[in-house]
Amino acid sequence: MAKKGYRISKEIRDEILTKIKNEGLSVADAATNYGIHTGTIYSWLGTKAKGVVSVLDHNKLKKENGQLKQIIGDLTIKMSPEDQKKSMGDWSTWMEEHKDIFADRGNVLGKTKRLENDQLTDVKNEITGYSIVLADSFEDAAEKLKSNPHFGMKGAYIDLLSIMEMPSN
Repeated sequence: MAKKGYRISKEIRDEILTKIKNEGLSVADAATNYGIHTGTIYSWLGTKAKGVVSVLDHNKLKKENGQLKQIIGDLTIKMSPEDQKKSMGDWSTWMEEHKDIFADRGNVLGKTKRLENDQLTDVKNEITGYSIVLADSFEDAAEKLKSNPHFGMKGAYIDLLSIMEMPSN
């Protein structure tokens, strides 16, 4: 452990916080690796500013959000074969009835890989499928999609993203 009253340089503090925030290093491991008390690191991660979420709170919420999404996924998987068949039938019927709102009716997406610095790794991704909706705004797209039977599943949602035009040279 560092000596009581010993000041940790800003560079070392920033290095530790970066490893915790961006690389997933645990506070306990950081404390052991750098010889610093966990309480010191937790105080660095906390915030004194009002209205700002600390990194610790953010990470706790992120973890909880992931757990909830896993539960939703598990519930979907646990649908009976009959319910799955009905759900897919309802969705297929809806898609056919609304085919004029789509530029691309889309597809189901598979496993996600990330290429970073010539390294290919497995990553989790919440996106399970896509469709391209013809809409003038997010509100227009939401109106067109609100009757989608997907919303009949507990906890279901649809993320809306806009497609931006590439700037011409």
